[in-house]
Amino acid sequence: MFQISMTMSIVFFQIGYFSKSGTQPDAHVLGMFGALHLGRDATFSHIMRVWGKGDVTTQEQDLHAFIRATFRSVWAIELLCHVRSRRDHMLDTAEIVSALRASHLVVEQGLADLAAAGLIVANEAGHVQYAPANPGLDTLASRAEAFYAKSPNAVRRMIIAAAHPGVAAFADAFKLRND
Repeated sequence: MFQISMTMSIVFFQIGYFSKSGTQPDAHVLGMFGALHLGRDATFSHIMRVWGKGDVTTQEQDLHAFIRATFRSVWAIELLCHVRSRRDHMLDTAEIVSALRASHLVVEQGLADLAAAGLIVANEAGHVQYAPANPGLDTLASRAEAFYAKSPNAVRRMIIAAAHPGVAAFADAFKLRND
């Protein structure tokens, strides 16, 4: 235990040295523990290269930022998928609660978040409809839905990381494989 703690302290010291000197540490020096510090000082593309995911395009960065900023829980993205699939209908909150088998509170919070993001509109009776504020939001919502269908765990981790960045960075440092 002492040896592991000592090793981690040395790695963190080396990372701190590189950051204060203004030079970018390379992936070999950082090892697994470097991500804890890289999250603050490096660009998103640099972090992804260090973790072996290659270059990340601007479109992917935009999608990841959209997911992190828009959805506070997996329920919210499930709600978006449900509302998007019925875009031509005004949906009652009770119908959504029943269809998703979610609590009324979760649905209300999710609808408030989607409305704040400009993805849905509500009428006086409390019915909601998918109506993005602009075509760019519709494109991002479509891509987020497709990405969630393809990689639900990756989307879940993004949402959790946005809500708890320190805990997620620490947990990712001990991952044995990339998804």
